[in-house]
Amino acid sequence: MSETITVCESICRDFSWIWFADPKVLQAGMTLFAAAVASCTALYIAQRVYPKQKEVDRKNEISKDRRLRYYEICAEFKALDSRLVSLGRDPRLGGTPWQSIEEVFREIGDVRREADALFLRLLLVGGAGVEVPGARVQSYFYEFPKQLKAKLRIDGEIADISRSDFELHLSSIVSETAEMWRSSLNDLVNAMRAEYGEPPIELSAPE
Repeated sequence: MSETITVCESICRDFSWIWFADPKVLQAGMTLFAAAVASCTALYIAQRVYPKQKEVDRKNEISKDRRLRYYEICAEFKALDSRLVSLGRDPRLGGTPWQSIEEVFREIGDVRREADALFLRLLLVGGAGVEVPGARVQSYFYEFPKQLKAKLRIDGEIADISRSDFELHLSSIVSETAEMWRSSLNDLVNAMRAEYGEPPIELSAPE
């Protein structure tokens, strides 16, 4: 007749050697087991966890760097616009002094070329969502001289016009294109903010 034993009795029999084992041997075994667990854990972290965390850190660093570049680009676009606005402002009120109409158009041309280079930088560092609003900002720097020449009826050459009349036209263009500038920059800023899940904002109207 076979002997019937319980599960508990079976476990006790299987591990009964522990009660009679040398404590030093047990301690060495436990130390070895702990070392093996630690090694396996470290290996898992090195092969699975660390690469993933490193990739997350890399993406966060790229995101942080892009945000900084976005800020710099918007600030430089704003500085270029200020140069155009300053041309139409009385030098006694902080405007840029100029000696001739040709000098004004040279400055406008310089600003436009710098805007082109800035837009290229935006395309190189920015996401797909900023391309269209960035192009609108760039187009503003083309529209400004286009509208000014239209007022002066210039077609290839600068017309014979008095300085005072030119100043009036220039000041008028600054006012008429101000909303175009504000709205285009506003769209660009919000496209940048959208990349980071931030809500849109409304830039204040130009003074």
